[in-house]
Amino acid sequence: MLIDIVNEQSKKNGVTIIAIDSNPDERLLAMLDNRVEFISLGRISGKKDPFVILRLNFEIWRRNLDIIHVHMQGITKWIYSRKPIVATIHNAFERNASKEYDRYQKIFSISEAVKQYTLNVNNHDSVVVYNGINTEKINCTQVKKLHSDGYLHFVEIGRLTKIKGQLVVLEAFNILINQLGYKKIKMDFIGDGDLKPEMESLIHKYNLEGHVQLLGMRTKDDIYPILCNYDCYIQPSISEGFGLTIVEAMCAKLPIITSNLEGPMEVIGGGRYGRSFISENVEDLVSAIVDYLQNPPTTEQIESAYHFAKENFNISKVVAKYESEYTNLNV
Repeated sequence: MLIDIVNEQSKKNGVTIIAIDSNPDERLLAMLDNRVEFISLGRISGKKDPFVILRLNFEIWRRNLDIIHVHMQGITKWIYSRKPIVATIHNAFERNASKEYDRYQKIFSISEAVKQYTLNVNNHDSVVVYNGINTEKINCTQVKKLHSDGYLHFVEIGRLTKIKGQLVVLEAFNILINQLGYKKIKMDFIGDGDLKPEMESLIHKYNLEGHVQLLGMRTKDDIYPILCNYDCYIQPSISEGFGLTIVEAMCAKLPIITSNLEGPMEVIGGGRYGRSFISENVEDLVSAIVDYLQNPPTTEQIESAYHFAKENFNISKVVAKYESEYTNLNV
C-alpha cells in the first residue's frame, strides 16, 4: 500500500522513504517509481542502535523535509525535528502507540473503525484516509476463470500468521470436503510467514493436498493478472484495521467472504457487497461458504461491489486526501 501511495505522491512532490531496518524487500523496491528516494538505515530489527537514531535525524535535517509522515509506531520519540510530524494508524489495537500521539500534529486512521477505537481508548481524534490501490491495474475485461478442472477456486492473500486467521479456513475446508462432501472446491493461500509449517501439517493431517496450495510470496504485479481467474475471496482475519486485499478482490470482481471485524465490514459497505462470518468461528465460516455455493451473487451485485471499491478506494483519491490535509499543517 505504501508503495502505491509514494509512487502517486511522487508525480507532483519530492518523496523520500527512510526505512529503519536493514534488508528491505528487493521485490518491493523494484516497484518504486524512480522519482522516489529510498534510504535504508540498516538497523537490525528490534535492536536499539544510537548510530541509527543519529543518522535518521541527520537524513531528516539534511533534506530539510517539509513533513515527516510516520507509518512505524515507536520511532517518533527518537525524531528531533521542528518539522510537522504526522502518523497513519493502521491497527486499532496498537495500544502502546498512544504514548506517541501527543507528538503528532495530525493523526490519520485507515478506517472509521480505527478512528473510533483511537478516540474511545486513547482520546485522540483522527482523520480517516482509507487505504487504496491503483484500481486501474486490475483489469478483468478478459475472459475469467481460466481454470478448466471443474472446481471452484477460492483465494486468500496475506502474511501467514495466526492473526490473519488462515487456520480457520483450513478447519472449515476440512469440514466442507471431508464431512459435508463438497469435493469440487480448492483453496490457494498467497503469502508467507511463520504459520506456514503449522498450515502444512494441517493440510497433511486432513488430506487436503489435492485441494489446498500454499503459493508463497507474490508481488502485486504477479497477483493482479491472475486474481480475476478465481471464483471467491476469503478474508479470515482475527485482527484487521481495514482490509486492502478485499479491495483488490472487489476490483477483480470476486465475491467476498470476510470475518465480521469492523474494518473489513466497512470495506464491504456493512455487508452490502459481501458475506461475513463471526471471526474465529469455523462453523460460521462453513455456513458462509455453503451459502455462497448455494446462492452465488448475481452479476449486478458483483458489479455494484466493483464500482463501490473503485469509487472509494482508488489510490489517487487517497493521495489527494493526504495532500489536502498536509496543506492545513503548520509547516
